[in-house]
Amino acid sequence: MGGESGHRADHGDAIRVGDTTAARSRGLNRLASSQHGKVSRKQLTGIGFTSDAIDGNIRRGTFSVEHRGVYAVGPVARTKAGRAMAAVLACGDGAVVSHRSAAYLQGLLPYPARNDDVDVTTASKTAPERPGIRSHRVNSLDGRDTRIHDNIPVTSPARTLLDLAAKATESEFEQAFDEAVFRNKARKPQIEELIQRSAGRPGVVLLRDLWNAEASGRRNRLEAEKRFAGLVRAAKLPQPEPNVRIDRFVVDFLWPRHRVAVELDGFATHRDRRSFEGDRARDGDLQAMDFAVIRVTWRQLTKEPHAVVARVAARLALSGRELALG
Repeated sequence: MGGESGHRADHGDAIRVGDTTAARSRGLNRLASSQHGKVSRKQLTGIGFTSDAIDGNIRRGTFSVEHRGVYAVGPVARTKAGRAMAAVLACGDGAVVSHRSAAYLQGLLPYPARNDDVDVTTASKTAPERPGIRSHRVNSLDGRDTRIHDNIPVTSPARTLLDLAAKATESEFEQAFDEAVFRNKARKPQIEELIQRSAGRPGVVLLRDLWNAEASGRRNRLEAEKRFAGLVRAAKLPQPEPNVRIDRFVVDFLWPRHRVAVELDGFATHRDRRSFEGDRARDGDLQAMDFAVIRVTWRQLTKEPHAVVARVAARLALSGRELALG
């Protein structure tokens, strides 16, 4: 009888151990799949792994060390998002991907050809030093300045711009700014609110000045004109005259002989229906005076420059043939 009761106790223990192992495995799968295959030692102990179990998985190759206390689970492909996730986990609670790395993740800057160190901002008293991680310590990190992007904690697009203004090159900052504003990833209220509460912070003056120029329409018009003129020169098209008055209008570029005008629409243009309809009426009046009007947007200038050149060249060629025919 004693042996029988002992057998029942052993069987019951086996069930409990099996249940624990299965639950731990399920927890691990959920955690790893939501974090690009990366987990921290703290998270593992939280779902029931002992230190001996973790170390055993490392020896067997089930876990591979990414950073001290951070592991890749199983044969996980090495991705840029995975590197960012591992870096955040290595820097502890409250850490977020920031600066250039946040810009890469959010599509504000293209990834470099080679893996760069991952920028991570933390509000802890000391920023941990880890190979492959570029740490930035702040006294506090406002909740309005953080987001979850692809399950990775990251600075908001507006805060990313502020960080880039302080640390990146001018060309990188402007490129990221253009992407954030054009794609509405950083909206006017977010940028202006961040600028207002960031007085004295590194980068805020540069961000404020660029935003003010953008919001007023000054910056994008000058930049768009410069880019368009460069495209025309590179394509070896006839040179247009800039900012030419036609009756009561001033057009951005004009080929007088061909009677072809190009108007550039920047970021700040057409933010409301009235301005859109006003430009359509303006185009109609110019066309009534026998001018062909081509409108070119900022997106077309930056993303489809060859298509812009082709449109202009085709219109000039057509006008040339019409001139030749008399």
